Amino acid sequence: MKSTKHLLFFILTLISMNVYAQEAPPITINVATSGTLPSLIPSSKKYEITNLTLTGFLNGTDIRFIREMAGRDYNGNSTVGKLSVLDLSKAQIVAGGEAYNRYYYGDLYSSLNSIGSGTFTGFSGLTSITIPNSVKSIGDDAFSGCSGLTSMTIPNSVTTIGKSAFSGCSGLTSITIPNGVTIIESGVFGYCSELTSITIPISVTTIMNEAFYSCRGLTSVTIPNSVTTIGVSAFEKCNGLTSVTIPNSVTSIGVSAFGNCSELASITIPNSLTTGVEYAFIDCNSLKEIIVSEDNPAYKSIEGVLLSKDGRKLIAYPKAKSNTYNYTIPNSVITIEENAFNACTRLTSITIPNSVTTIGRNAFGGCDGLTSVTIPNSVTTIKDEAFYACRGLTSVTIPNSVTTIGQVAFAFCSGLTSVTIPNSVTTIKDGVFYVCSGLTSVTIPNSVTTIESGAFNYCSGLTSITIPNSVTIIGDYAFGGCRGLTSVTIPNRVKSIGVGVFDSCTGLTSVTIPGSVTKINKEAFGRCTLIKQIYCEGTTPPDIYFDTFSDIYNTCKLYVPIGSSTAYRAAPYWSKFNIIEQVTTSITDIEVSNINVYTENGSIIVKGGKLGDTICIYNVSGSLLHKIKITDNIVRISVAPQSLYIVKAGDRSFKIAMQ
Repeated sequence: MKSTKHLLFFILTLISMNVYAQEAPPITINVATSGTLPSLIPSSKKYEITNLTLTGFLNGTDIRFIREMAGRDYNGNSTVGKLSVLDLSKAQIVAGGEAYNRYYYGDLYSSLNSIGSGTFTGFSGLTSITIPNSVKSIGDDAFSGCSGLTSMTIPNSVTTIGKSAFSGCSGLTSITIPNGVTIIESGVFGYCSELTSITIPISVTTIMNEAFYSCRGLTSVTIPNSVTTIGVSAFEKCNGLTSVTIPNSVTSIGVSAFGNCSELASITIPNSLTTGVEYAFIDCNSLKEIIVSEDNPAYKSIEGVLLSKDGRKLIAYPKAKSNTYNYTIPNSVITIEENAFNACTRLTSITIPNSVTTIGRNAFGGCDGLTSVTIPNSVTTIKDEAFYACRGLTSVTIPNSVTTIGQVAFAFCSGLTSVTIPNSVTTIKDGVFYVCSGLTSVTIPNSVTTIESGAFNYCSGLTSITIPNSVTIIGDYAFGGCRGLTSVTIPNRVKSIGVGVFDSCTGLTSVTIPGSVTKINKEAFGRCTLIKQIYCEGTTPPDIYFDTFSDIYNTCKLYVPIGSSTAYRAAPYWSKFNIIEQVTTSITDIEVSNINVYTENGSIIVKGGKLGDTICIYNVSGSLLHKIKITDNIVRISVAPQSLYIVKAGDRSFKIAMQ
């Protein structure tokens, strides 16, 4: 019975303590002499006080003690302090005393009328702080990471707020910037995700980089006529903003200042702008109107398109969010600028006028709705990533006027089925058709001398490709992953076959290596496990590596010129093959048109020959087996499964092997 009474008493005591803790009244302490706060609060109460009002004078020693009461010590380590409400409105911060923070910047000391840098960095338990009315400056990161703060009153005495001062105060719903502040520093309110509105005072002239970055709850912002500069990413990812009016005082808007503002539907651009805004609204996918007055000296708008002042550069186009649309670019435009139509996913057609000479980097990148594009004869340059990841694009016409197609210009255009590269192009650049998995045929003209790295990498739908004799360089992995290729003839001007050029071409059954080749690099034919015949035309074995070919030595025949088998048997790695000296013929390969010859289901296929020309098929001894006129684009000739045939189509000859 006695133990039961003790237990009941203990429970009642706990309940009363909990009620007391929740209803504990604010404690007010006057610090008449700075640095004495530790002596005014008993050690037994230091970590129990939740609501504290201080008057008098506070220096670094006092701030250090307050920090410990609120949960973090001088070294940045956590304490058991419970202080959540702090009222300093009638206190004054003075210089001197101990350093209050070593963790953030090294030893930090208080200074007169200043909330110093890193004073309350990371104090997530603080819910309310009232700053002294005498404070003139708030230092860098002073309240950053105070995620529990729901409101903050900054006194009118404050003229300077440091970088990231309130960054990450994710619970802050409203704040008033005093009239004396002239610069809203970098990142000052970044990641304040619950802020719904902000009023910028007339004293402010500059909004620095990332000042309101990722303030996702911000639905309205008023920018006064005093502001001249809006920095890089100042309002980026402010997803709640639907419209913004930029005042006539603004002369500069930084890159991505309003980037990724996904709900921004309308923007008004002032006449005062003296610098470009081409990236300011990048990825604003709901932007439907750009308002620019007719007398704007810097920019003009035609049907919602933002153009340069002379109308010759198309800078940006509103990103329609819901409805599909098409667009005709004005005839005045000569340059479609970088990212102009980037991520316009609802754009279904585009008309490019004959005035355009340059299609900029990523100009149509990610335009999934585009199904076809006709590039006019005026265009000379298609820059990097111009049509990157236009997955719906099934056809594109590239005129002979184009001399440059940039890197990965059509990469990930998985819907493309065929491409003709104009004979004005000399270099097929890095990754131009990377992962164009739907591509079944490509016409490479005789003007091309260089195929750069990864140009057709992972074009898994390609079944055949003719590399013209003009090509001297084939870059690393140029045709890697082209699983549909069954045979390939390398031009006789190529001296070195790069790393992984035909890596993982798992459909490849035969390879012809011309006598010009002196080196075949690592994994050039790696994982090509179905190769049955290799035809080396050089009497001197090219240098190869242990992994140039996959482990096909026991299943693949190596055909070499008469009298060269001894050299191949003595060469490293070549000696592992079953080496056969092949019979030569009087027929010579002649560089000519874009004819494709390949095997399929026991037949020789000739594709793209000139109508009326003759196809002649010989055996390796030079005896004529078939003679057929070309009457269609594709000619199919059934043959016996011999090792090697010579096919002459028009004035070009091919060696081709049948399994």
